[in-house]
Amino acid sequence: MSSQAYERLSAQDSSYLKFEGSGANIHVTAAAVFDAAPLIEQGRGLPMERIRSLIESRLHLLPHYRQRLAYTPLQRHPIWIDDADFDLFHHVRHAALPQPGSESQLKEFAAHIASQPLDRTRPLWELWFVEGISGQRFGMIAKIHHCMVDGVSGVGALSALLSPTPQTEVEPAPHWKPRPPPGVLEFVTDSVLNGAALSTSVLGTLTDGLLNPRRGAGRLADGATLAWETLRAGFTSPADTPLNRPIGFQRRVEWKVMDLESVRELRKGLDGSINDVALTIVSGAVRRLMKRRRVRLGGLDFRVVIPVDMRTGPHAREREVPVASLRAHQAPDAAAQEDGGRPRH
Repeated sequence: MSSQAYERLSAQDSSYLKFEGSGANIHVTAAAVFDAAPLIEQGRGLPMERIRSLIESRLHLLPHYRQRLAYTPLQRHPIWIDDADFDLFHHVRHAALPQPGSESQLKEFAAHIASQPLDRTRPLWELWFVEGISGQRFGMIAKIHHCMVDGVSGVGALSALLSPTPQTEVEPAPHWKPRPPPGVLEFVTDSVLNGAALSTSVLGTLTDGLLNPRRGAGRLADGATLAWETLRAGFTSPADTPLNRPIGFQRRVEWKVMDLESVRELRKGLDGSINDVALTIVSGAVRRLMKRRRVRLGGLDFRVVIPVDMRTGPHAREREVPVASLRAHQAPDAAAQEDGGRPRH
């Protein structure tokens, strides 16, 4: 955490806020189903007080989960500030499915959650605990804004609450006191310091270019090539397909259950990764959908956006957090993740 009373969002994280608008909720929604037997006492439901105590005890590992959006006074750049009115009950919700508590009902409920935008006046996340799933199970639906997490750090956030082994003890929550929002003087001072740091960085880059002209020329060439490829992709319009349409707020959630060990064996045989297998399955499904919709596939310019984690080295896991626990075992027959809406591509 920064010693400042606020933290600026990166350019990429800020872009997720700008993308969000009519028909596009830029949050990630994940659903998981658990065995409820270890948690539920006879004749009682989920121990929500204990669950909230566990989550509260881990929030110090997830600083943004008690912060809300604000904007700098002049540049209107989005920043994180501590939420003085933080209320855990607003973020950790409790619901129940009507009988028979089928998986299709859970998907419908998850779709309803994914269709609703997050309240930007509060920290941008929600956790729903859903009782009443057949087979003495319960569900957990997590909704987190994309400016807070990507796929990798999203898994790290859930890992802060889950453990592969049962745990019975809940650690006391560390004391947390919200910092007061920054004043105009602090913004002015930080702007001056940041400007000086930027000037130093630019000077260092120029000096390096003069001392190492070949390396500097190579960087410029690489940058120019990347910029040209990006611009060239935008010169032509994508093909007209049933999937390339304006989107609304409504979402449908679906998942396919697969045996992970079988997927691992398959990827070993193909000398690939689990992601390779997943992308191949999705590509095949999209192809079948296009054929059913009578789309000509020959020469089709079909574009997709696939997030790829490019972080390596000591900073690759900088957003990951230690593992805590919730005394429940994930059922082997239900786990899924669905992105809660993006701009059309």
